[in-house]
Amino acid sequence: MDKKSVLGLVAAVIGLISWQVYQAREMQKYHAAEQAYRAALEATKAEAEARAAEELKSNPPPVEPANPTVAVPPPAAAEVAVEEQIEKISNASGEYSFTNRGGGLQRVKLFQHIVDRANPTNVVVNEFGTIPIGAVSAAAGEKTSQAFTLTRDAGGQKVTFAPVEAQPVSLSKTFTLPQFEALEGKDRLREEHRLKLDLTWTNTGAQPAPVAPYYLHTGSAAPIHHLDQPLYVGFNYFRGTKNSFTPVSWFDAGGFLMFKKPERFVFPDPPETMEDVRWAAATNQYFATIITPVVPGNADRATQVAHRGIGVWAKRSKITAEQWKATGHTDTLPDAPFAVDGALAMPGFTLGPGESATRSFYVVAGPNEHRRLRHLNEQEDEILDFGWFALISKFLLGSLNFFRGWLGSYWAAIIALTICIRSAMWPLQNRATETAKRMAALSPKLKELQEKYKDDPMRMQQETTKMWKEYGINPLGGCLPMLVQIPIFFGFFNMLNKAVELRNSPFLWVHDLSQPDTVGHVLGFPINILPIAMAGTMLWQMHVTPKTGDAMQQRMMMFMPLIFIAFCYNYAAALALYWTVQNLFSIVQLFLTRNKGVPVLQPVAAPEKKKKKR
Repeated sequence: MDKKSVLGLVAAVIGLISWQVYQAREMQKYHAAEQAYRAALEATKAEAEARAAEELKSNPPPVEPANPTVAVPPPAAAEVAVEEQIEKISNASGEYSFTNRGGGLQRVKLFQHIVDRANPTNVVVNEFGTIPIGAVSAAAGEKTSQAFTLTRDAGGQKVTFAPVEAQPVSLSKTFTLPQFEALEGKDRLREEHRLKLDLTWTNTGAQPAPVAPYYLHTGSAAPIHHLDQPLYVGFNYFRGTKNSFTPVSWFDAGGFLMFKKPERFVFPDPPETMEDVRWAAATNQYFATIITPVVPGNADRATQVAHRGIGVWAKRSKITAEQWKATGHTDTLPDAPFAVDGALAMPGFTLGPGESATRSFYVVAGPNEHRRLRHLNEQEDEILDFGWFALISKFLLGSLNFFRGWLGSYWAAIIALTICIRSAMWPLQNRATETAKRMAALSPKLKELQEKYKDDPMRMQQETTKMWKEYGINPLGGCLPMLVQIPIFFGFFNMLNKAVELRNSPFLWVHDLSQPDTVGHVLGFPINILPIAMAGTMLWQMHVTPKTGDAMQQRMMMFMPLIFIAFCYNYAAALALYWTVQNLFSIVQLFLTRNKGVPVLQPVAAPEKKKKKR
């Protein structure tokens, strides 16, 4: 590497660091301005509400006379007058808290997952939710205050909600807790975090009664830790054969000039009627609540449509610093402190006199583990959405879990998997090294061509290609291992950012392989050791790799460490660990094969042309 190249590389590194520092400072300014704006907005809203309350107090509305021919519904105050009842039921996987207000699952505490190693409190699903999981409302997002009587069976496996007052058409609910203790294998994985929810409508009248379309709420999702990536917080739904994800950033105002858009408050905007919605979920980077309608077995098309969703709804809400601390979080408030509530719209139907109808749902409230979700019925594992390299990501995740079960830790599993991948690529790497040596041996002849045809670039390229062909050299052969590794790299990239299995997995100084391994900050810039080690081993590998005669290719390869460090620097430390180990493996292989000598260049005999038969 000449002096100009070294200076260019140093300048690029300095530019990258400067850009990261600038971005960090700008993001701090942006979030400070956003919080100030939100606080002012809340203050204005509170002031307007207080003023409206004073006006209502001084000028009360006239009381309407009772109309004996119209059934007047009880006032909302009568609904909330019932004392709230909370029932908590625990099993080996978690603690389930049910509330009679709204008749649903208020919180789920997961015993097998903690916030982080510094704050070993259990992860809570629907932590900042204001609407219970399984609440039913006529309007999307309605904070139903309808009260139920809450009872549980003697075994503590079922929770039943019955209406407080008799009505012509009444709704009752039954939650059945996960039954998995006696199961093994995939059956245990499938059932461990899955509840059954049955909604039963009963018509006690003497006339047919319609049940209007309704919304079944999924609860909410929010960041678990301040380092969780906000782009994974949002609302998922699966329609037909396609998964759709709406991130929390969808609600932001943004754009510029004619492309500028205002802040959006609900999704979808405008409302949209759908069909064949198979499940809906509120999700963050690692955990979710998924509601899936149960379709009767061997149902015809009309029955399937009647039991599946017809729309979705989502809205975000701000998490204040007080709320964050009140729930037991000891870390700082996330950069995007928002929770996303969701709901699944279901079709209405008609009940005959004295008739009852039940609609059943599965509720998954727990970690987004592919090994569990893939055993469910409606492709719920698509919530992970590994992208273009999904097959590679799923294979790598399954392999990691296999090695972890064998070796006992994920850092050892990553190293073992890396060694297996690189061992399988050993012949390919040897061939690439041989090609690089042959290119280096051909370099003097190529320089002669470049000097001879320096004024005719097209002729120079033609002669260069002809010489490569004459000596049987493929100039891309040295890049082949890198090209093969790119899909694997992005497969790891997509998988490690969503693999809940790696949360809180330590490695030496790394507290959590699913987070950056930050050991400190300099001028607001995080110092992450593994990505720096990754870039250093890439430079070392480039130094010991035989140089080819193609100067342009060498310059392009110089920027590879910068490209990879840009991808890995603020992402899961496990990704940088994988790439660092594979770099070290490649360096060892290069040292083992570098003493085979310089190959003798000989022209390759042209293949004989087959004679045409007469």
